[in-house]
Amino acid sequence: MDHLDGSKLFFETFGPINFWDTDNCEKKDWELTESKYNEEDWLFYKSLRDTNPQSNPKRLTLYSGRRKTRIKL
Repeated sequence: MDHLDGSKLFFETFGPINFWDTDNCEKKDWELTESKYNEEDWLFYKSLRDTNPQSNPKRLTLYSGRRKTRIKL
């Protein structure tokens, strides 16, 4: 969550056309009511993560061990 906090506001403000993602399948197994993080940012990230990689914004992934990346935008 420390990398996601504020992400919804960032996307709303700047409207990026793509973003890097690790293609994880992390599930929320902690309580945000007791946390300093915003659950709305988590839900926003999940909606981005769980959509088609070609949607807008485009989800770009880089897997461990990859050296060269070619991106078609």
